[in-house]
Amino acid sequence: MQFVHEALRNKHKDELVWIVGADPTVADLPKDFLDDKLSIVLGDAQKVFQNGTYNYNNEWKTVAEFGLDHPEYLARQHIWAYPFFAMSPRESREFVAAREVERVWHLNYRSYPPRDKRDDILGHMGYDAMVELVHKAIQGDAGPYGGFATCLHCALYSAILMGCDAILIVACSHRIIDGYFKPAELGGKRLSPGVIAKMENRWSRYAERGTRAIMEGCRKEGIGISRWDGGSL
Repeated sequence: MQFVHEALRNKHKDELVWIVGADPTVADLPKDFLDDKLSIVLGDAQKVFQNGTYNYNNEWKTVAEFGLDHPEYLARQHIWAYPFFAMSPRESREFVAAREVERVWHLNYRSYPPRDKRDDILGHMGYDAMVELVHKAIQGDAGPYGGFATCLHCALYSAILMGCDAILIVACSHRIIDGYFKPAELGGKRLSPGVIAKMENRWSRYAERGTRAIMEGCRKEGIGISRWDGGSL
């Protein structure tokens, strides 16, 4: 197995990278948006942008779905969590081996740094750990690196490990927009008020606080970072 902190260390030194998610604003982007851009594409956005530089996934289910329906998907460049979320290391190795993917690198992954306790991000312990991981990524540390409820966090650490010194985050607002978590074009369905309230109280809070921690860490280290959540680019 090849790991990001070894095989891709500083591969994109001092480059600008676009990280693209799949919140409802992704529907506003043209299909050729990533042409001639260094990019990391997350989750369902991989259905929209087939020309991204790297695809990032924490969850094996996404890879299984895309790989089954679109064999050419596995020929792209991938960064996958190791182990995958809710998989053991052995299960992750067997899953990867069964797919015969030639261009895949792995991020040493732990779900919720530093203790695998989800609520840590709401206090100083989890937040400070996310900030500190930015410094570790710059140093090429093996990790593990974690994300609170979103692939975005691990994609950010991957970009830092690869040496990027400017990061633009697109369509990763961690918000429910007009009742949708993801656009209808990607299978999104309008959520009920009760579901929205639950997601905003849990998932959105965790994801947003983790993103802010990483952005703070980047700014402390002199890495340019900004986020677009809709409107004109």
